[in-house]
Amino acid sequence: MILQEVPLKKALHHSIILTKKYFWKLIGSFSAMILGSLVFNFIIYACLLGIQWIFERTFSGASLYSATLLATMAWFIRLITSILVIIGSVQIVLFFMNKERQLDGLKLQELVHKKQHTLLEICLLLICFLGLLAVRTRDNYMFMRQSTHKIPIVIAHRGVDGNNALQNSISALKKTHRSAKPHYTEMDIQETKDHKFVVSHDSNLKKLTGKNLIVQKLTLKQAISLTAREGKHSAKLVSFDKYLSEAHKIGQLLIVEIKVSKYDSERMLDIFADRYGQSLIRHGDVVHSLDYRTVYSLKKKIPQLKVGYILPFNVLGVPKTVADFYSIEYSTLNDDFIIEAQRQHKKVYTWTVNRSPSMYGDLSMGVDGIITDNGTKLNTTIDKYQSTRTYTYKMLALMLNLYR
Repeated sequence: MILQEVPLKKALHHSIILTKKYFWKLIGSFSAMILGSLVFNFIIYACLLGIQWIFERTFSGASLYSATLLATMAWFIRLITSILVIIGSVQIVLFFMNKERQLDGLKLQELVHKKQHTLLEICLLLICFLGLLAVRTRDNYMFMRQSTHKIPIVIAHRGVDGNNALQNSISALKKTHRSAKPHYTEMDIQETKDHKFVVSHDSNLKKLTGKNLIVQKLTLKQAISLTAREGKHSAKLVSFDKYLSEAHKIGQLLIVEIKVSKYDSERMLDIFADRYGQSLIRHGDVVHSLDYRTVYSLKKKIPQLKVGYILPFNVLGVPKTVADFYSIEYSTLNDDFIIEAQRQHKKVYTWTVNRSPSMYGDLSMGVDGIITDNGTKLNTTIDKYQSTRTYTYKMLALMLNLYR
């Protein structure tokens, strides 16, 4: 329609009619093509994994290099099949357009501006491709070499281990410390009206207390008088002072998430830094936040304090920040992010990882820590992983990451 210089409104209307006419045929064609590419890739990947498995048992000294080479081949095959799927999609659309005689009168060869490529253009294209291939091979080698023997630390999300207690409660802190023995317990704090801090994930307390109240509009005394309920568990909200004291008493390290709200006072961060900064450093606790201004300001105020930046997703890779580590949502994490973070000497923690396949994936990628609601399950998964980890398994993780 656009090629025929038809007005946009008319083109859209006609396009909808044609799409409805061939809807199921289009869906079937696209589905068959995508399914075919997946099956093809699966067969090739299975063969590559089989070759690596043989290498590890017959030429173990070369298994690192074979894994790197075969992983790069897997990436190349994924790249080629993706290009073919795009070309195939265009061909399918053109086929149905031609069937409706939508291409009549169009001189496609003139639109494409076909020309003979010069030797220089071909050489430049080849150089770019070889450069991309070299970078991918290097990244695969670094991934295989650096993370094979790395075991991440266990981090208890909101202090819980399964359904053992109310989130962010002292009961959860103590029970999880005994059952899962996490390296860190991750917990959340909010500022109160009288410039103190209460342990709470949400600014609005309705979800846990049933009362539509904002933490920042309550005094600490009012906040800790409220009872939170979750499933069969209940407990009073607790002050950060009391939670911190209990954690230090039992020797549990903390990752303190500073929750930022529009109701916070202007001096909230100064108050936190002055009141808790040196104590956190002394006991080995760290801080992270979803708000980069908080991360930046806190790092400038207390350079010795380890401060992390929480990322809800990975789109553009590792940002250039003052953060000491990144806490990233696990589903968008890939090995490129891990490798770049290693180059920047930044640690990577993933959240919130509760399923075994995701745990295995993050273990294979070599993350520094895993934030989970089930530390006991993660410990079991780590034990199993340590008894079975091989370059073949890491190759499988890389292949799966190509589709994340």
